Amino acid sequence: MRSKGLVGRCKLCGEERTLTYEHIPPRQSGNKGGFVIVPSDVFLNDPFLENTKGKKFQGGIGYYSLCKDCNSFCGRMYSNAYIDFANQAHYRHFLSDCNYTKGDPFIIHPLKIIKQVISNFICISTIQYLDTYPDLVEFVRNKESNMLPDKYQIYAYYDLTPKIYRFISDNISYNQGVIHKISEIAFPPFGFVLIVDDPGVPVDARLLNITNFKNFPYYKRDIWISLRLNILPIALAALPGDYRPKEEIQKVIRNSKLQYPETDGT
Repeated sequence: MRSKGLVGRCKLCGEERTLTYEHIPPRQSGNKGGFVIVPSDVFLNDPFLENTKGKKFQGGIGYYSLCKDCNSFCGRMYSNAYIDFANQAHYRHFLSDCNYTKGDPFIIHPLKIIKQVISNFICISTIQYLDTYPDLVEFVRNKESNMLPDKYQIYAYYDLTPKIYRFISDNISYNQGVIHKISEIAFPPFGFVLIVDDPGVPVDARLLNITNFKNFPYYKRDIWISLRLNILPIALAALPGDYRPKEEIQKVIRNSKLQYPETDGT
């Protein structure tokens, strides 16, 4: 993630330029502290990262994916709306004792929020969406656009799990015969899932589809909306779309070891 002074192709405009550090999610939404990066292969032997020591960084999670101009554009156009959304959620969970039966009420700018979320997925992608999914890039670059094909679906949930984050792009999830092309970003207070070539079946029924945020007008702000967001646990950082509690996963691992015991090779 940290490659100061890196020159490369900006994932939003496509130009070869010096890339700047883009906080994912925006810094003022709570992404300011330290974090640890571990090699992907450690999850095989330590899936819950209980005994793993990785490389420590400070200043919030981010990527060198955008040039200065595109970084500034997303910051001016979309970041503040997302920050306000996150702050309202933080208040809801840690300061307020109100319970709402029809979903949590928010006063937000839906179009700006979904554009910020998609820009985050563009930034963490392992491929160039300019080439592979140009519709997503154009949707972000044109601040007023409501044109987002139905093949792309965005889901959301509350992520309140401390110190375990998901930044997974361009993965494949296979469950009960259904294949999902999935990317996921989970950083409190929210988790977001991007599905490409949507099969029509959600990866988890508890996720809330917020794709309709794309239909709201850009110039209309302070929209009252109620969202039925479920709190889902993040036990495995490396497995997108998995919201099983840690205890359930541990039970599956124990049963698997009993059914398929390790041998000494003799």
